[in-house]
Amino acid sequence: DYFCCFNPTVYFSGQEMMQGRIIGGYTPAPYSIKYMVSIQTIVGQHFCGGTLINKYWVLTAAHCNVGAGNMRIVSGDYSVSVYEGTEQYRSPQLLVPHPLYNKTTNNADIMLIKYKRHLSTTSNSQTPNATMAKTKELSKDTRNKIVDLHQAGKTESAIGKQLGVKKSTVGAIIRKWKTYKTTDNLPRSGAPRKISPRGVKMITRTMQTPVIVNNFVSPAPLPRQGDNMAEGRVCRVSGWGFTSPTGGIPTSLHTATVPIVSSTHCNSTDSYNGNITENMICAGYAEGGTDACSGDSGGPLVCEGRVYGIVSWGNGCADPRYPGVYTAVSKFRKWIDNTVFGFYGNCGKN
Repeated sequence: DYFCCFNPTVYFSGQEMMQGRIIGGYTPAPYSIKYMVSIQTIVGQHFCGGTLINKYWVLTAAHCNVGAGNMRIVSGDYSVSVYEGTEQYRSPQLLVPHPLYNKTTNNADIMLIKYKRHLSTTSNSQTPNATMAKTKELSKDTRNKIVDLHQAGKTESAIGKQLGVKKSTVGAIIRKWKTYKTTDNLPRSGAPRKISPRGVKMITRTMQTPVIVNNFVSPAPLPRQGDNMAEGRVCRVSGWGFTSPTGGIPTSLHTATVPIVSSTHCNSTDSYNGNITENMICAGYAEGGTDACSGDSGGPLVCEGRVYGIVSWGNGCADPRYPGVYTAVSKFRKWIDNTVFGFYGNCGKN
């Protein structure tokens, strides 16, 4: 059972987390796959993919669950190793893995992530309506409390009401003629500024929707409940995973086209031998050579413009006997809608 705004945490080893498995693909035009997100550790290491399905929610694999406090989500990215200025970095508020997920059989390998609402800041220099204490007279309790919660080093600061500022949503930063950096919503953003010891930098914070849809970021539509893709239908899988079975991590997003394989063939004794459930679909070429691989887990399999699959698992990568296995999104459309628009959708609303 889960509770509103509670983050259920399931920890997996690195091997299990990376079980999902682009080989034989190509680099698409930059920012052409706008629904793709990179799920990363809090220090920026990519480990899973995901799909933006609206401004508040991301769809991914349940085996990508390492706990909300251990991940960040990046949309608008193309090269995960280079800062391009198009990225939107967000933290999860809520992780909702499917209650029937089984890490042994990989059944129901699907999870929804709800974003935290982020703070947008506006600022201008002015003197607060208060008698200003000298910088060195500020108490130790007010040191290193900067409004965006980043470490302030030796900068001495005080929160608004401590200086007599009327709005509780306003913070004040005081320092002698020194250069400091204010950080807005994105890591590595912000410009160095100078302020007078007689003035303060006033920063007003307002709540915004978690993700801003623009030329680089846009959600993907989902199939209806029970819709299936016919055998041989060509779909596209994308991700930042391995580009060869033995490794090779790309810096830029990769994508590949793969045809749907029938469950009958995928479940044959020559292939997965009955381990494919009704909640899974297979995709790949009879000759092999093209597949998702480690690091692509949680990413989308898109057919006719809709997300029909989630990269889940497989036996090796690009093996002709073993197509890639994906979670069948159409089997979970009702659960997705109930989660997004029902009880969980109301968590954290202001």
